[in-house]
Amino acid sequence: MFCKNNYGKPYLKNHPTISFNLSHSGDFVVCVFDNHPVGIDIEKIKIIEYISLAKKFFTKKEYNYIMKGDFRQQLDKFYDIWTLKESFIKCCGKGLSLPLNSFSVEIYGCNDIKLVTDSSSAKYTLQILEIDPEYKMSMCTLHTDITSNIIILNQNELINKYREIYTK
Repeated sequence: MFCKNNYGKPYLKNHPTISFNLSHSGDFVVCVFDNHPVGIDIEKIKIIEYISLAKKFFTKKEYNYIMKGDFRQQLDKFYDIWTLKESFIKCCGKGLSLPLNSFSVEIYGCNDIKLVTDSSSAKYTLQILEIDPEYKMSMCTLHTDITSNIIILNQNELINKYREIYTK
């Protein structure tokens, strides 16, 4: 049975040691499971007013990072930061009650991302994951390594896996 915490994050009532998170955008639904808190976010890259959104929701340092480069580089950087921030607040389980500009992510590479926050002493690991050139996806966990036990399934493969597990 699914329940929600005070901030609306779902959890499994009878399996409190299993943490999971979902996200969807465009043609993708992504899910992550772990025995530690975990968050994931995926976004289809769309032409949006990213400059005004970054000014409003990101830190000054993040905004300055985004503004370096041409239009496509800026858009990519915006979505990298957006999905990293979303994955972190989902991992924390606090949702948007934690303002996006109350913490910062510093990107040095896909596997070299630093979280800067005053609100937590926990050691979070953030990573940008490649799934499709038209999407950005990021994950956050309390594990020190996100070695991808990533399984990509289309809808038919997912249905077949479900049948394998639950029809035995």
